[in-house]
Parts: sequence; C-alpha cells; structure tokens
Amino acid sequence: MKNLTQIFSSILALVIFVIAPTFVSAQTDDNNYYEFYVIETKVTRVGIETDDEHPQERRFYVSDLIPIPKSKGSVLADLPGIMSKYFDANVVDPMKAQGILVQYYDDGMRLSNGVVYATYSKQEVEEIRAKALTDLKERQVNIVTFHWTLSNANGLETTNPVMYFHSKEQPLFLSKETKPVQPAKTPPNVQTPTTKRPQKH
Repeated sequence: MKNLTQIFSSILALVIFVIAPTFVSAQTDDNNYYEFYVIETKVTRVGIETDDEHPQERRFYVSDLIPIPKSKGSVLADLPGIMSKYFDANVVDPMKAQGILVQYYDDGMRLSNGVVYATYSKQEVEEIRAKALTDLKERQVNIVTFHWTLSNANGLETTNPVMYFHSKEQPLFLSKETKPVQPAKTPPNVQTPTTKRPQKH
C-alpha cells in the first residue's frame, strides 16, 4: 500500500508539472514553483507501549517553502520520494536516537497541503501555508515547523525544528534541538483555491 501511494503521488505531481504551464497566472513573478509539505505523525517514546498512562502525541510537521526552478519542473514528480527520504534521515532517525519515535504513513504526507498551486506566486503560497497552520492549530494538534532542502542535509541541525504550537490536549515529546513555541503571526484573510489534488479516501 505504501508503494502504491508513493506511485500515485508521483504520477499526480507529474501531471501537475505537465499541465501547470497551461494555467500560469499573471501574478507568477519569477521562474520558480513553490512547494511545502504537511506531514501527519504519531509520536511516542521508544520502547514504551501506548496506553492510557502513556498516550501518543498527535503532531503535524509543516515545512517551509522550497523553490523549484521551472526549468527543473520534472523534480515535482519525485518530491514524494525525496521528502520521505529527507524526513526519515533528518527527523525520524535522529529523533529515534534520542529515544523519541516519530511514525508516519505516505498518505499522511500532503504536498501543497492537498492544494494545487504550482501556478501561484510565492506570496500566495505563503498565504496558503499560513492558513494551513491556522487550520491545524484550531484542530488542537501539536505543530512543528521545519526547514526543507533538496541538497545534502545534516539531521536536526538542518531541519531546525521549531515548536509552532503546543496543544494542551496533547502530550509532548521533543528533541533537545527543538526550539520553543514561537509567536505565531496572524495570517492574512485568504481563501484557499477550490482546485485541489484528489484526496485518498
């Protein structure tokens, strides 16, 4: 199932890459596409079984924006696999070394948070990301933001995790590198585009 989900995500990203130039907005102001990831995870202590006394933490990781040159737009088709490897190497593995188990599934990884916006400007994508953060906060889940890069990475030093929001309804298992909660900026009043990537049911 995991492999099938990755294949589907790759095909979808490729389709977006092929059709995007047809719908380029006049507001697109540079030569890049902009993407970010929202990753739903379950976090526990390594070796401790989840029960009433040891609940698991529901945490969402939200990446910053990454520019992808339109001349290299074919990279979009590879993003699910790229992010999975990046997240494993630079979040999951170093957290596990500190006794914290971060688990996720492919269908919990949402490129663009499920919104097709390859033709939108950087500012519009930033607004969509801000709205995604606000929506998650309203759901009372823990939120950690992190840095994403397509180049070589060096664990949590590269991902630079920041605790964006801690819900009182959730336990909290943090690495020593995770920065404390940062004051959240109030996002602009933005409407999410109605065109969305198909969601798995």
